[in-house]
Amino acid sequence: QKASIIAVNHLIENGNRDIAIIVGSPNETTGYERLEGYKRALEHHNIPINENLIKFGNYKEDTGYSCMKELLENRSKNPFTGVYIGSEKMTYGAIKAIKEYNLSIPEDIALVGFDVHDKSGLITPGITTIRQPENDIGRIVADLIIKRLKEKQKEGEPASIKQRIILEPILEIKKSSIR
Repeated sequence: QKASIIAVNHLIENGNRDIAIIVGSPNETTGYERLEGYKRALEHHNIPINENLIKFGNYKEDTGYSCMKELLENRSKNPFTGVYIGSEKMTYGAIKAIKEYNLSIPEDIALVGFDVHDKSGLITPGITTIRQPENDIGRIVADLIIKRLKEKQKEGEPASIKQRIILEPILEIKKSSIR
């Protein structure tokens, strides 16, 4: 949820009140958490939630494209100036649809993606993104594996490590969200 809260707060702080979201299925944890964070951020700022600005994809480019196209086709009835997109590939599809409609990022639509890795600089403008702390994730996974192996050696049977670890997302600001 925190990643979505950070993304939506950033869009709001940059003058957007009508904010769409393209996210994974609410029936899976990741999609549900990102959607809930989006809703919490809007509610915190007393911005009504417009269900017509919520679209669900499957984390692939084609659904980012089709979801954004649907949002753009209905923009006269359900206007929006900002969008948060819950995956890298869906972000690429959404950008393609925005460009097909001859709209500009961020002038017409401010955009924040999730885990967009464009080190090449080929995507213009640069995409503001929520990044996961990948180095921390790798270190924690390695530590858990080592812990599990040590426990297994002690007891002679598989260890069960059940815990939930929440890491801080990182907002990487580029030009796609700043007007």
